[in-house]
Formats: sequence, C-alpha cells, structure tokens
Amino acid sequence: MHIKFLLLVAFIWLCICQEVQAQKYLLLHKANSKRRYQIYPGEVIRYKLKDQDNYLEDIIRDFDVEKNLIIFDIGAINVNNIAAVDIRPYEKKPGISISRWGTWFIAGGVAYVVITGFNGLRRAGNEIVINESVWIISGSLVAIGVFLKLMKKKKFKPKGNRLIEIVEI
Repeated sequence: MHIKFLLLVAFIWLCICQEVQAQKYLLLHKANSKRRYQIYPGEVIRYKLKDQDNYLEDIIRDFDVEKNLIIFDIGAINVNNIAAVDIRPYEKKPGISISRWGTWFIAGGVAYVVITGFNGLRRAGNEIVINESVWIISGSLVAIGVFLKLMKKKKFKPKGNRLIEIVEI
C-alpha cells in the first residue's frame, strides 16, 4: 500500500512539473493528398518571396503560430508572402521514384558501354572495339535517364488547394 501511494504521488508530481512544449513545423501539402513536406526549426529552407525573382536560403529558428510568421536569424516573414519553396532537400521517401529510375537508366547505359568494351577487348586483343549499335543503345539509356532526372519536382507553389501552413501539435 505504501509503495502504491508513493508511485501515485511521484506520477502526479511528474505530470504537474513536466513542462509540455508543443512541436511546431512548417507544413507544405496539397489538400486531400498524402504527400506532405514538414520543415522543422533548425532546418535550412530555400524559398522565393512574391516580390522577388531569386531564391533566398535561411535557417528557420522558430515559428509564430498566431501571427503566421517564420522567424529567421535576420528577421521574420509571413507565410502568405512565400511564392515558392524548393522541396528537393525534403524528398526523402523510400522506394523507387522517377529520379531514382533516371539514375538506374544512366548507370545502365554507362555499364552497357563498359561491359561491351571489356568483352570487345577480350576478343580483339589490345584494342577496344565497340559497335555503333552499342553507342546508340547506351546513349538512348543515358538520355532517358537524364530526362527522368529533370522531371523531378523541384518547387512547391502555394496556390489553389496547395497550402503552406504553420502547424503546432
């Protein structure tokens, strides 16, 4: 009985004394979509303001949820003034994406030339003989890979049902 009472008092004391802090982050998402990008304080964000043509890069220090502000070392900006956010650093999804397919195509094209050249070297002696069709196939694989790498989504623009919000949990 005595131990249960002490455990109860200790539990209540911990609950009262513990300072609960909410987690704040910047949420970039499309309404009714599972894909979300979360940017936390301390992370670097690359963004473009509505009245500027170039991207700025700053470290987020904190968020002001009530005023809808992102606080940086040099100042603060309102979330509504952001025209675009570069999302390349936040694309860390498992699985095979379009960009990874592009990497595989490029690697396959290069590997095809290297393997064919090595096989030709073994057959011809000391000189490397690579057929023209090998160059065409390899070049096609590399071109497809580069095209797929360029198709990667690079920026998030808030308009319509695409939202940038400060969330506090």
